[in-house]
Amino acid sequence: MAHTRGIKHWGLSGYLSILQRIKFGVTGQESSPQSPTFHTAAVVFHPARKPYKRIMCLNFLIKKITTMFRNLLLSTLLAILPQIYCYSQHRDIILDADTGNEMDDIYAIVRILLEKSVNVIGITSAHFNNVELVTEPMWHIYPTKGINTVQISQDLNEKILTVLNKTDIPAPIGCKRMVGYPWGFYRGAPIPESPAVDFIIKKANGYSPERKLNIMCIGAVTNVASAILKAPEISRNIRLYVLAMDNDDKDNWNKNSFNALNDLNGLDIILKTTDLELFIIPDKVSRTLVFQREETIEKLSSLNHPIKEILIKRWDEVSAGKTWIMWDIALVQAFIDPSMTTIKTLPAPPENGGRPVKVITGINVNAIIQEFWNVLQKL
Repeated sequence: MAHTRGIKHWGLSGYLSILQRIKFGVTGQESSPQSPTFHTAAVVFHPARKPYKRIMCLNFLIKKITTMFRNLLLSTLLAILPQIYCYSQHRDIILDADTGNEMDDIYAIVRILLEKSVNVIGITSAHFNNVELVTEPMWHIYPTKGINTVQISQDLNEKILTVLNKTDIPAPIGCKRMVGYPWGFYRGAPIPESPAVDFIIKKANGYSPERKLNIMCIGAVTNVASAILKAPEISRNIRLYVLAMDNDDKDNWNKNSFNALNDLNGLDIILKTTDLELFIIPDKVSRTLVFQREETIEKLSSLNHPIKEILIKRWDEVSAGKTWIMWDIALVQAFIDPSMTTIKTLPAPPENGGRPVKVITGINVNAIIQEFWNVLQKL
């Protein structure tokens, strides 16, 4: 069988199975298996080969679906990887709080101090200077005459750390007043100093753009803004979370909020610092987290820990009524577990340059409340 030797010479295997499906030939020459060149006509499948064709089609389909799934998975991972990395790796945080202002600050501080996945490396106190301290004789239980708001916050911070047996955590006092003047900040305007500002600078210098220090401001941003003004190089080493401003359905910003107005100059500095990674929770989002007095007092009373006395007492000290918005817990929980939030990138206010900032646009209220009580009941 001379024709078989020719095919073997070309190095083809399985020739007997494909011989019937290949036409050999050269122009002007009879078709022959011995022809040195050949062209393939349309492949003619034997009826017995139909299962083979179906298997090939099925394999192609599986490969196509696998590729689509792989691409989808890859794009999803690329989208969430930054949040996962932040959540799982960089858990050191400084909490900056105007603790003496209302009630939710104390609850938020207790919540983050009890979180095992977070390493609180410092709690700094913030002022809560506002217009009513001039116009009214009292701010909750505090006489406004000669009031030192940052000292009130400082005293409460130290008390909480003592009761929770966490006095090893540094608690430097913050600035007494806002950055600059009430009418603005400009070159030569005063930059307030405090142990908290020096502490932030020292700590931030020990981090890097690849491994950032988390700082959370649940009051005015004075301490962080002052630190950046004194040492601009630290801004790239910080990931800042703030509770400030509000925005509407068209994402237009409104700075008429308590924390923002307590140091509007400081907020403008933060927003303009382009190499500072910034997360914002607007008022309209945090105000959805509401605690009921009756339920809260009942759950706190069942705890076997002295911290409950501070938390229960505070409800009456600020005349909270039947409900209270837990503004600060919303931001604390967003940091602890980003899966309980929705986050999108939006431009900052146009007067601050409109740089991209991360905005927490929604929170899982029920999950946050449940998690709060789950943690406290372990005390």
